[in-house]
Amino acid sequence: LISGLCELAAAVRPAVAVVAQASGALPAWLQLVSGVAGRGTPLFRYDPGAGPSWAHRLAMGANPQPERPWPTYPIACEGADGKAQSLDLAFTFAHAAALEPTLRKHFWVIPTSAWTDEQINLRELIGADGDQPSLGLPFIWVVGEDGSLARAIVTRQLTMGTHDHVRSWHTLQELGGLDNEHVHRATKVTLEMAHAEAAVRMESLEAKHREELEVVRAEAAAEAMGRLVDVLMDLDSAPRSPRAPTAPAAPQGALAETPSAGTAAAEAAPQEDEDDEDVSFDEAWIDSPLCTTCNECTNLNPRLFKYNGEDQAVIADVNAGTFAEMVSAAVKCPVRCIHPGAPQSGDATATAELIAQAAPFN
Repeated sequence: LISGLCELAAAVRPAVAVVAQASGALPAWLQLVSGVAGRGTPLFRYDPGAGPSWAHRLAMGANPQPERPWPTYPIACEGADGKAQSLDLAFTFAHAAALEPTLRKHFWVIPTSAWTDEQINLRELIGADGDQPSLGLPFIWVVGEDGSLARAIVTRQLTMGTHDHVRSWHTLQELGGLDNEHVHRATKVTLEMAHAEAAVRMESLEAKHREELEVVRAEAAAEAMGRLVDVLMDLDSAPRSPRAPTAPAAPQGALAETPSAGTAAAEAAPQEDEDDEDVSFDEAWIDSPLCTTCNECTNLNPRLFKYNGEDQAVIADVNAGTFAEMVSAAVKCPVRCIHPGAPQSGDATATAELIAQAAPFN
């Protein structure tokens, strides 16, 4: 007030100061505080030379919590259980009226036993933006002489008066730029546009991601198919089994020496045994150049199978597995490069049926 009067005195144009006059039995300071807080006598200063708009010219910063419909204060009271508690309550015009003895006829304090769900807090009944009061029995919280929290029913006349004061306050807020509806609408439109743009961009990114994922899948499938074709094309050219060494040709001088029939028969028998040993399929072996590194055999028994330096499967230790595992690996091998051979002596898994199953792979 003092700063406003000083600016009024310094102004070169005509100026007017409106000051509320204390009345009634309440102390002047209490009337001033309650009237300002309840938005009954709000504080504002209008200076035409402060700027081009109402928001520049109208100053309302001296009011308590000017950005709110009503200021909120913590109230110490005693709950229904008798324990002390604190509530954050809005101080409305009805609260300011409750302090005036001449207006007590507009309130009716009811006992706790009379509380019902139809009774609605006046702050919630009117609403933050001053809408038309909804149906319900309005009340305000008051503290009794014993410090307990109580409900005071408010008359319809005072309820409508509170509604009118908050609407007037809302008009001052709009003029002062504190709570402007045009700003709210512009903010809402901007947010909606931002959300729409974000949704379009997100949809575009998802579509691009799906396209890239399909390309990667197609490339991976083509690469896998190419490797499979290469393996199948190499089946005919790759060696299928070790070949027996070819005996060197006899020298010309040896033709003149003709051994006897007994000697020839005796020498022929060991030679046939050696040939049979060279081309025997009794030992298990792997056509390693055909291996596709599919991990089927190594996952089955890593002690029986392993990879060499070129990531091709070889037999690590034939005694580290069973004949059944050898045949199972041969069946699972996609390029049929595992040859189980004959079972080891004493292998309990080597049944006649399993040996017959292994025959096509040898």
